[in-house]
Amino acid sequence: MKSLVKNRIGLTAFLVAAVLLFSFFSALTVWGQTDLGLNEAGAIGLPSSDGRDIKTLLVDIVKYLLSFLGMVAVVIIMYAGWLWMTSGGNQYQLEKAKKTLINATIGLIIIVLSFMIVAWVSNWITSTINYRGSSSRGSSSGVGLATAGNTAIESHYPARDQRDVPRNTRIVVTFREPIRVEDIIEAGRVNTDNVKIFKTVEDNTRLHSPNLTAVTTDGRTFRFAQEEPFMGSPSENFWYTVELTSNIYKANGDRLFSIGGGYSWQFELSTAIDNEPPKIASFIPRINAIEPRNVVIQINFNEAIDPITAMGEAPAFDNIQVNSGSMLAGEFYISNQYRTVEFLTTDQCGVNSCGHPVYCLPADSNIRTTVLAATLDNPGSGSAYSSAIDGIVDMAGNSLDGNNNNIAEGPTSQNGLPAYDANNPTVASTSDNFSWLFSTNNNVDITEPRINSINPNASYNDTNVDVREIPFAVFNKLILSSSLKKIETISLRANPTASEVFYWLTSANEPAVNPNQTRVFLNHRQFVNTVNSTYAPLFTSGILDIYQNCFYPSGGLSCTASPGTGFPYCCNGALATDCDP
Repeated sequence: MKSLVKNRIGLTAFLVAAVLLFSFFSALTVWGQTDLGLNEAGAIGLPSSDGRDIKTLLVDIVKYLLSFLGMVAVVIIMYAGWLWMTSGGNQYQLEKAKKTLINATIGLIIIVLSFMIVAWVSNWITSTINYRGSSSRGSSSGVGLATAGNTAIESHYPARDQRDVPRNTRIVVTFREPIRVEDIIEAGRVNTDNVKIFKTVEDNTRLHSPNLTAVTTDGRTFRFAQEEPFMGSPSENFWYTVELTSNIYKANGDRLFSIGGGYSWQFELSTAIDNEPPKIASFIPRINAIEPRNVVIQINFNEAIDPITAMGEAPAFDNIQVNSGSMLAGEFYISNQYRTVEFLTTDQCGVNSCGHPVYCLPADSNIRTTVLAATLDNPGSGSAYSSAIDGIVDMAGNSLDGNNNNIAEGPTSQNGLPAYDANNPTVASTSDNFSWLFSTNNNVDITEPRINSINPNASYNDTNVDVREIPFAVFNKLILSSSLKKIETISLRANPTASEVFYWLTSANEPAVNPNQTRVFLNHRQFVNTVNSTYAPLFTSGILDIYQNCFYPSGGLSCTASPGTGFPYCCNGALATDCDP
């Protein structure tokens, strides 16, 4: 009877071990086929090759090592079961079988626990990076909450996934339509019921940043400014999340997002405080240029500018002044992720090929544009910080360095010094106000813009294009930055639509070799990397050049579109007969 019991115990151990061995082989096969979400090297600065990164390699090593050790332990258990079954009353062999079985079982338990720990750590790392805005497949690709922003959000600062943002940054969001102000601003501060700003790692507790004031001048662009103590840490970088809830309504009473929806993005705060003043990088028209009177004045800054200090209706808004003997009436628009300001007058002088109004500066006139610095809080201290809104400041509140000498002198109204004159440049004894002079004639430019080149090329297919590739188009004329609007004039379409990613638009005037061309970028989260996902940038006739001519007929590359054909636009470099206009 005892022998039968022993044989049954040994047989049970043997069969259990056989099942475990089969399970290990099955798990190894499935594990090898499963996407563990580990292709994150690019998001954290580690090298990658063909979708394989350092984490993948390390986890693979641990995976195969544990699998091998698990199979060894199971084989030992099978061996112990065989010894037990064949002991035949041999006490020495029976004791050896018991010890072997116990030791092998303990080893297997340790291996299983090790596997669970490795799996937990791997999932924690992956989910943390995904939540912090890494650009890979799945939720981090920009689908879900992120793509809901395509129809609701025109732009925001800091940008999605932006790194090394200074701790004293201001946060700005521009909606595509006017918003019910009380949903965003409550008693001059952020309405924290609908706008949640918190450390990403503290998502569950929703710890909000301290003391954020809020302001808007048009109901579309909202700026949130910090009061000390600032977010982040002087010794450690932190990721922060801005979350807009589904309880925000448009000014017309419609919901901004669907019920239960919303929009969120993340950025990384560095340990630094930004004390560097912004500068003017370029401007149109150029110094002493003689331009057609329908030219638009464009000012490009070297960094994002606080929009509250750079947009509004003139002459009431006078942080930027356009003067041809008297102050000109018009409106200043901010665009290009808050780096570009443009001025259009109220003097309509015609219509473009799309039938839209064209506005003109005075003909045969000398026109001086002056950009004001803001009043410094501590003049003479070297600090560029200004709490005033009477001049241009950056997203950290630093006042314009108009004379580009890296010293904060403040505006003429504060120090009595004349503005820096770009036509007669001198840094000595000038304020930080910046001005330049150009002239107009009585001509009107009516030539429509066209596309000179595109990237990726139309001959590419989705397997040739890297998921991080930034599509762009180079126009043969300077483009009006404020005409580049998501969905309205430029779209990034996906097929299937479930592969849609969040995108935002930027532009840059070409360098000196092509001084009269503009490159327009469709920045985006990483494309969804599936075999069936394709993407199509669509540029529509609402795009305007710097003379307000619309992109109609829409010619490009080797295609010369003609309104007489019935298809006045191009698709993939050829005259289109079956593409969306």
